[in-house]
Amino acid sequence: MRWVKRSGGSAASVAPSPLEVPRSRHSGPGDNWAAGRYGWVIAMISQTAEYALRAMACLAYQPEKLTATPELAKMTRVPSNYLAKVLQMLAGAGLIQGRRGVGGGYQLSRSAGDIRLIDVVTAVDRVERITTCPLGLENHGATLCALHRRVDAAAKAIIDEFGSASLADVVEDGAPSMPLCDVDMTNRLLRLTLDDEEVEAAAGDTKAPTA
Repeated sequence: MRWVKRSGGSAASVAPSPLEVPRSRHSGPGDNWAAGRYGWVIAMISQTAEYALRAMACLAYQPEKLTATPELAKMTRVPSNYLAKVLQMLAGAGLIQGRRGVGGGYQLSRSAGDIRLIDVVTAVDRVERITTCPLGLENHGATLCALHRRVDAAAKAIIDEFGSASLADVVEDGAPSMPLCDVDMTNRLLRLTLDDEEVEAAAGDTKAPTA
């Protein structure tokens, strides 16, 4: 969460991330922009960060497979060119690794259980607590007013929530509705899971007993 100055505002601003733009220039489902009285906008989580979470969830379903950007774009319903930039940022943060050329794509750089959701969000955006008055009022300083104490509490809740869950917690939740999956995709992933379990069970049955 951060404060971003809109045109016409009077207080110091924090520059948005390279891919984060106001709704008037880039809109889409999930945009979380709310105009403030003083020309500020509160972005609790940017659209870019939400796109990054979608992409990472998709890669977590098939961690051993390289998934091409066009396929990821179809699964996440994110414009391919925009997603390519998001993937570059995730790769730069060391969360995914890629290979170019025929048969290339991206995959997680480590297990889904070792990637916290907050790692994904902060790879493409900043999530910060409010430590001083965002308006720069000298009589407020580090003593936040009732409004900004609550905004800070909301930021803390976001940091705590994303920091307490891994990517594996999301894709292995066990809920009937799986992230980003329609009925066909859900059934396909469930079949893959059952097949893996059958292979593991068969391997266990064929192991020679130890003396």
